[in-house]
Amino acid sequence: MGSPFPTVMARPELRRLVLPVVLILALIVIGTGGFVLLEHWSPGDALYMTIITLSTVGYGEVHPLDGPGRAFTSLLILGGVSTLAYGLTTVTRSIVEGEMSGRVLRQQLQRRIRELRGHVVVCGFGRVGAALAEQLRQEGIPLIVVEQNPERFGDCLRERYLAVLGDATRDEVLSEAGIERARGLAIALDDDAKNVFIALTGRALNAGIYIVSRAGLPESEAKLLHAGVDRVVSPYAISGRRMAALMTRPRVVDIVETALQPGGIEHGIEEFVLPEHSPFVGHTVAELDLRAATGAIVLAVIDAGGKISSSPANGYRLQAGDSLVAIGTQPELRQLEGMAGGG
Repeated sequence: MGSPFPTVMARPELRRLVLPVVLILALIVIGTGGFVLLEHWSPGDALYMTIITLSTVGYGEVHPLDGPGRAFTSLLILGGVSTLAYGLTTVTRSIVEGEMSGRVLRQQLQRRIRELRGHVVVCGFGRVGAALAEQLRQEGIPLIVVEQNPERFGDCLRERYLAVLGDATRDEVLSEAGIERARGLAIALDDDAKNVFIALTGRALNAGIYIVSRAGLPESEAKLLHAGVDRVVSPYAISGRRMAALMTRPRVVDIVETALQPGGIEHGIEEFVLPEHSPFVGHTVAELDLRAATGAIVLAVIDAGGKISSSPANGYRLQAGDSLVAIGTQPELRQLEGMAGGG
């Protein structure tokens, strides 16, 4: 199904208005030339007479007209009135059809949003939010953007994102974005107070949703975590750490970042959560010998409480809800994912 975006629908209506404008300009040229040739008037007088004739203002003749001049003026009046009527009809039709098209497109947009399941709600479409949305789209993860600024909302539609115009701190706006059906909530506003409020609202509307939030100030991190955010990201701290890593281990950073990009290099890094019915539950990574079975290498195990074990072969027995972080080719990772899920 194609994406309905109202901003791309204005051009046909504009093209429809070209013909009336061209007809009016042509009548002005014909009228001016006619008065110059028939009445031998100066171009200024001829142009003035043409304009007051086409506009039917009734100021009277610039100079007395003879028989041919009056006949020409009558035809010019009929042409002007007809063109004016056609132009008004076209403008009215364009306005009415534009409003109807916009209403239909908005209804289509709302219907697609209502049908979406397991998506990520992205709050804010500034520089951070736009980069976040693009990354999610590259990963193939469905998303809905919530943006309060009408100009940025238009940018969302032009970038072909599903979007909701409104304040993300309001319950009804998040509900319109399908927060109850969403898998994740990404808060990318540059206002920490609003981010805290959005996190509280999102957690109240969907207790099981996974929330990631931006934090501008270090002291805001504790407040966001207390509000129910699962992970807090500070763009400034991340930028500093990345710059330091690029200074000391630039090639390592390049390889890791490329591995995290979809289709970046042959090998990638993925995370798999073990469901209740996973055949891995109750076994150690060493017992499963997953590298021999799939070719993928398990780098770490993260338990349900978030504790990371970077030595997965140390005898820890896997439990439901644990996550395996593995590196391998896409076929190897897909095979590991299938085995982890019991498929």
